[in-house]
Amino acid sequence: MNGTLATLLEALVILTGQPLSSPPPVVMIVEERQMPCRCKAAYLDGTVYVRNDIEWADEAWLSTVLHEIAHHAQFLKRGPARNCEEWQARELEALQLQTKYLTTKNSGYRPAMMAACTSAAWIPAPGERSAGANPFR
Repeated sequence: MNGTLATLLEALVILTGQPLSSPPPVVMIVEERQMPCRCKAAYLDGTVYVRNDIEWADEAWLSTVLHEIAHHAQFLKRGPARNCEEWQARELEALQLQTKYLTTKNSGYRPAMMAACTSAAWIPAPGERSAGANPFR
């Protein structure tokens, strides 16, 4: 796992042309019920959460982890998203990076934007862990 995470961090540097953000994210491998949302991986307050049923050889899974690591880099560079539009722009940026990674791996999987600010009930506000929190207050 550690070698795979190092490879993903290296891919982030190569694909973005930006130096590695410091500090790197904490990565927690957790059971599905412990995830902060109903997803394969998520970023929250400096931590990337990854479900423990991850398939480390599956490029689609790995691209999802890379996507969340990209959110960590965004946070370190620009702080928290200040509004819905900024959050959506960051999500689109992470999706584009994820797609670029998948293209380099000759994977046919392509991610799609599955959340919007109007349905952001699954995104807790910084420091909050409860469902239904508004991340833009």
